[in-house]
Amino acid sequence: MLVFYTDREKYQTICLPLYEAALKGDWHAAQGIIGKYPQVINVSITMYHDTALHIASSTKHTHFVEELVKLMQAEDLELQNSYLNTALCLAAAAGTVKIAEILVKKNPNLLTKRGANNMSPLSLAALFRHNGMVSCLYSKSNNMTDDEWTGTDRVMLLQACISANLYGKLSLGRNILSIIKNLVISCVISFLYVLNLSKLYMHFVLVDIFSGVKIMHADLIARNLLTHLNLALYVMPAST
Repeated sequence: MLVFYTDREKYQTICLPLYEAALKGDWHAAQGIIGKYPQVINVSITMYHDTALHIASSTKHTHFVEELVKLMQAEDLELQNSYLNTALCLAAAAGTVKIAEILVKKNPNLLTKRGANNMSPLSLAALFRHNGMVSCLYSKSNNMTDDEWTGTDRVMLLQACISANLYGKLSLGRNILSIIKNLVISCVISFLYVLNLSKLYMHFVLVDIFSGVKIMHADLIARNLLTHLNLALYVMPAST
């Protein structure tokens, strides 16, 4: 549970030094503070209710995160700031794959813990165009085939990938193309009865959209498909 210090003196003598240590990645300084005040691990140390883990994850201090996580319980990693972001959400937005791996190893539930605007860490990674992070989180999410992922989740990720043009750059490699192809297939299956797509059109989309040759042509098809998927969100049950 997130803890708040209302005492100004405690904030200045405990929280502020810990914030500065997390911001700089100074684990030695942080270790001294945590040694004296172990509960400070779960304390809000900014006006936005960030913990030390939030700060270190967003500023890409891998060693700091690695050592801090060793002192935390798995459920502590699910603490959210005032924007509802977990440390994994911030790591995903920053694009630090190693930190994401550390956090997910400690608590796999973070993968489906939503952040700001109800976005998953996966969608945040795509939004900020971190293809390496997308590949990492997607693989650790069992390709979004588990029950925790809804049709809406898949559409949000597909939308983020398309908006970031992740598949429009061949230099990103075939892995991203494969991920988005699978997302398209999943979305089509989820929304088939709403979209009422013909078998011919489905075949055209699924076979031709990510051939790796007609990238510009695929862009138009994908965006057109996404428009239909977004419209379908308003008539599909939330649990789909």
